[in-house]
Amino acid sequence: MTRSIALFPAIGAALLTLASGARAADLVDAHTIKAHVPQTENARKWADLIARTERALGGYVAACASGEGQALSRVTTNDLHIEYTLGEPGTYLTVDGSNAPAGCAAMVGLNTRTSNVWIFPTNSSVVFVQFDAPAAAGAPSQRQLALVEMRGERIARIVNFSVTPPVAPTTLVAAE
Repeated sequence: MTRSIALFPAIGAALLTLASGARAADLVDAHTIKAHVPQTENARKWADLIARTERALGGYVAACASGEGQALSRVTTNDLHIEYTLGEPGTYLTVDGSNAPAGCAAMVGLNTRTSNVWIFPTNSSVVFVQFDAPAAAGAPSQRQLALVEMRGERIARIVNFSVTPPVAPTTLVAAE
């Protein structure tokens, strides 16, 4: 009987480990963006990039919603660049991505429940992300387009082609 009693703590520890592992997996899945992908050879070739982008964007959206800087740093690189195109062709505004409010504005309207998200891979680290952002009540949604550059599992750069910069342009950069 002493043997069976000694097994209870070991079984309990094993079940606790399995349960906590399942919860961690559920959290990752809960924050993953589910995107449509074109049925092309390029999309099949870069399936891993698409999956990494879905996870990183889901974490990005969740971190922005919660306002947690540490959570944002887990899904972005420490040198994250956020760029917004401006009205003058060939000019854009670059914002330091470590500034959470400015960085979060780059993908405003994207959330884990957004249903019309498309990811178009271009190479081993860059995708275009298209999604419909909700508009004000009664107004139609607004189509957004962004370029997302990944470095491993993290977002290194976002170029938003659709959103007005969240700050007044102070430093304009002309494309060469």
